[in-house]
Amino acid sequence: RERHGWCPYSERVWLALELAGSNTEKVVKYDTIRIDNTGHGPRPSYFGGQTPQMRWPEGQTQGESMDLVKEIDRRYANDSLLSSDPDIQERIRQFSNIFPRARPSSRAAYLFQYNGEPIWKSTFEETLQKANDQLFDGSAPFMAGHDHPTAADIAYAPFLERYRYQLPCLHPGLDPTDASQYPHLARWYDAMDQIPVYGCRIKGDASSWRKVLTMAGFGNAGLPPSIQQNMQERIVWEEAQAEECIDQGLWERYQGNTAKSPYWDVATIITQNKAAIIKDTEKRMDTDASVLNDALVGLVTRLVEYEEGEDFPLYLEEEDMAITEQVAKIAAYLDERMCVPRDMGAMSASALKTVAV
Repeated sequence: RERHGWCPYSERVWLALELAGSNTEKVVKYDTIRIDNTGHGPRPSYFGGQTPQMRWPEGQTQGESMDLVKEIDRRYANDSLLSSDPDIQERIRQFSNIFPRARPSSRAAYLFQYNGEPIWKSTFEETLQKANDQLFDGSAPFMAGHDHPTAADIAYAPFLERYRYQLPCLHPGLDPTDASQYPHLARWYDAMDQIPVYGCRIKGDASSWRKVLTMAGFGNAGLPPSIQQNMQERIVWEEAQAEECIDQGLWERYQGNTAKSPYWDVATIITQNKAAIIKDTEKRMDTDASVLNDALVGLVTRLVEYEEGEDFPLYLEEEDMAITEQVAKIAAYLDERMCVPRDMGAMSASALKTVAV
C-alpha cells in the first residue's frame, strides 16, 4: 500500500483486512510493503503499477481496491462484509454518482477543480446529502441498515473520512458531522469511530488531513488564498479537541495495541525511532544531537507520567528549564512533522498534541 496513508484505495484494503479478522474473531496475517507513490522514493524492483496490490498465498498478484475487498471477504471473512449482496453492490455502484467530478488526487480526493480552486460549497452540500440519504435505512448505523460495517462502508469510508476533516478547511460552516444537517451521516461517523482498529490505528486525523491540503490545490505553489484563513482556524480547533479524541476504553478494546495507553504508545514509538528522529530534527531545528536526545528523554518521561490536568512543564528546577524548553520545542516539532496513519494512529497523535500544546 501507499506508504504515507494518503491513498484512499489502499485504506479500503487495509480496513477490509482488519475487519475480516475482527468479524470472524481470527487474525488475518499479512505483510505490508509500503510504496512511495510520489515518484521520488525507491520502489521494490518487482513492483509495477499503482497501489493497492496484493500477492495471494498462491503467488498471483491482484489490484483494484474493491476487487481486493471482495476477495478478502471471500477468503477470510466468511462473506461477513456482504460484498456479494445485491443491495451492498448497488450502494458501491452509486459511489460514482455521489462524489463530484474533480481533479484526480489521492491526497485530496474529490476536493479541487481542475483550475486548483476548491469545488463549490453547494456541490459539497449536495454530495453530503446524497451520502446521508444512502445511510437512511433502519435503526442501525451502517450501510443498508446493518449493525456492522460492510463492503459498502469500506468503499465510502476513506473518502468520507477525508471530507470530515478537509471540507471545513475549504468552506466555513461545512461540517459533515453536523447532525442537524446530516443525521445519518453523523451517526455513521460515530459508529466508525467506535471500531477499535479504525479509531485507534487506520483513520487519519484532522491535523494530518489539513496538512495534506497544503500539497493540493495549486500543488507546490500552495493553497488557494481563499482558504488560508480557514486553515488557521482549524489549527486552533484541533488543539482544543485533542484531549477529547482520546478514548481509553476504545484503546483497551483494540487488539493490535501493545501499549497500555495512547501516551505510552507515543513514548514507545519515539524510543524505537529516536536515532532517526534526532537525525531528521538536527537538520531542521539547528540543535545539537545531545540536546535533542535529552529533550526526547524528557518528552518520553512526560508522556508515560502524564496525568489529566497536569501542567506543563514537567521540570520545575531552575537548572532544568533549558531542557524543559527543548522538550516543548521537540513536542511541537513532532506534532507538526507527524503524519497519521503513517507514523501512528489518530488517538496516539492526539496524546502527543496534548503535550505539544
